[in-house]
Amino acid sequence: MSYDILIRNADFAVTMNQQREILSSASVAIHDGKIVAIGKNASIQGDAKKTIDAKRKMVLPGLINSHIHLTQQLARGLADNVLQPAWIHERIYPYEAHLTESDAITSAKLACLELIKTGTTTFAEPGGYHMDAVADVVDKSGLRAVLARSAMDLSTADRQLPGNLRETASEAARQSEEFVQRQHNRADGRIRASFCLRIVRVCSDELCIRIKELANRYGVLIQTHAGSTKPSVDKTRELFGVTDVLRLERLGVLDSNVLAIHMNWLSDEEAALVKERDVKIAHCPTTSPMAGGYGTFVVGRFPELIENGVTVSVGADAAPCSNFLDVVRVMYQTIYFRDIRSNPFMMRPETVLELGTLHGARALLWEDEIGSLEPGKRADLILVDLNTPEMTPLHNPISNFIHAGSGALVDTSIVNGIVLMESRRVLTLDEDEILAEANQAGLAVARRAGLTELAQPQWPIS
Repeated sequence: MSYDILIRNADFAVTMNQQREILSSASVAIHDGKIVAIGKNASIQGDAKKTIDAKRKMVLPGLINSHIHLTQQLARGLADNVLQPAWIHERIYPYEAHLTESDAITSAKLACLELIKTGTTTFAEPGGYHMDAVADVVDKSGLRAVLARSAMDLSTADRQLPGNLRETASEAARQSEEFVQRQHNRADGRIRASFCLRIVRVCSDELCIRIKELANRYGVLIQTHAGSTKPSVDKTRELFGVTDVLRLERLGVLDSNVLAIHMNWLSDEEAALVKERDVKIAHCPTTSPMAGGYGTFVVGRFPELIENGVTVSVGADAAPCSNFLDVVRVMYQTIYFRDIRSNPFMMRPETVLELGTLHGARALLWEDEIGSLEPGKRADLILVDLNTPEMTPLHNPISNFIHAGSGALVDTSIVNGIVLMESRRVLTLDEDEILAEANQAGLAVARRAGLTELAQPQWPIS
């Protein structure tokens, strides 16, 4: 048998299959972008165009980052230590209003570079602007993604949208549909398009209903920020008489093709509806401590939702809130619930890894192709270096990876059978060029948006 890639001698291969098998002394064979065989070294024979020696490595399914904002990458450090309404209306919307297409491209390159270097192989982007240009970047990077164009049409007197971000419901729906038509199933199916309701409270009933109809027609996901903070939920109640989740239910939007982002503030009724409607959740634990105290760990029900069979995935959110896109570090923060609940048995490392693999695949409606290492699935996988202080001694490789690891342990990344990074060197993007370009662009857009002074350290720089 001849393969495109043959990975040999892995110390461990964490399959995430139905039996959750962890294979030792393992090999993985890849052909035509798919895994064709996985098993003990002796059980897989044949030659290959490329052979990777994985001795002192662990093979994992590629990590799935279910919520990030590519075009906010240049805003890292511009929105620290503010409450969520100020974070959005005084920092992020002004930043986005001054973002050119060239800036968006640079921001997307920088984000994709960080994603590759920290082990993400698939991600979901709920929609920024200049998204066709962003899709070109994602295509070149080799990553797998679900992309959307931002849609919102409401601007209240106390929380106004910048003029160039305002659209009618009809315009937002039309632009969103055209984006899906252009981008869905691009790059041999590696890029999928979805619809977006930017935040529940800034979308009219008309827009919500139209987006749901379009998502059903095209058979794609709807991404929306919902139940994020108490002030945001209270604002929805003030405007519409009900909370985010109940409003989506009332409008007929709450469904199995909805990826609801954050979902920190849920009542018993709402939690039951999420389970009943098979709503998918993008849990972003790193957003709460960095961007205004969302209440994620204090009021969030995520361990209970997981226990109840709800699909809970993990997302890094964005550079101006989480400040990093490393989904390994994101997964680690979910264990904070052990302290909040005074329960050391909660959020075991094996459960946490499921959030960044299998649950991520389900959340993006892609579980038939990704999320585990099994014959017939797409060849999306990473090799983790075990010959490091963090991974030594190695009693339990999953425990070490979740509790002590980070994306910096990822040595090699493969998506769709294509090597994106090998021995920590990214092959699809020019790292040095991107870093130099992004630093200049980030400083420039901050100046144009009037945010430079707001981001300075409290201590003097001489």
